[in-house]
Amino acid sequence: MNELEIKLNSLWNHSEIERNKAEAVDSKLSDFATVDEVRAALKEFKSEFTTKIGELREDLNKLDKFKAGVDATNEALSQKADAYLVEQFLERKADKTDVESLKTQVATVKTDCLPKDLWDNANKQIKHALEEISKDMALKSNIKDVCKLLDLKANTKYVDGVLST
Repeated sequence: MNELEIKLNSLWNHSEIERNKAEAVDSKLSDFATVDEVRAALKEFKSEFTTKIGELREDLNKLDKFKAGVDATNEALSQKADAYLVEQFLERKADKTDVESLKTQVATVKTDCLPKDLWDNANKQIKHALEEISKDMALKSNIKDVCKLLDLKANTKYVDGVLST
């Protein structure tokens, strides 16, 4: 082999190594996106981002319409009870022992009372008895009638005179 062939072989080997390196770099670069793909992704992201920002602005505008102003807030707060008023109401509130005592009293009254049907029956009997007494009283003579009869009655001197003759 002459020198030229050696150089050619060497060059060939060297180019083969360079070619292998280029292919290795090429295969590694194939895993990455191209510039056009990056631009398309950025454009899509920008579009989605702009849409989302627009939706958020619309939502904020809607919320802003419902937001209460300072005057409305103060008016609503003025209608609420303040701490002093709440404290007064709490002082007047019945405590647990009062409620329990009232429950006991209600239970006692409930057990001592007649059931409704017995109450109605007793009420009817009492009304009937009062009506009977009323009728009896109407049949009996009253004081005026008795006084008239007594006035017509002969006195004792007249009776004695009649009997002695």
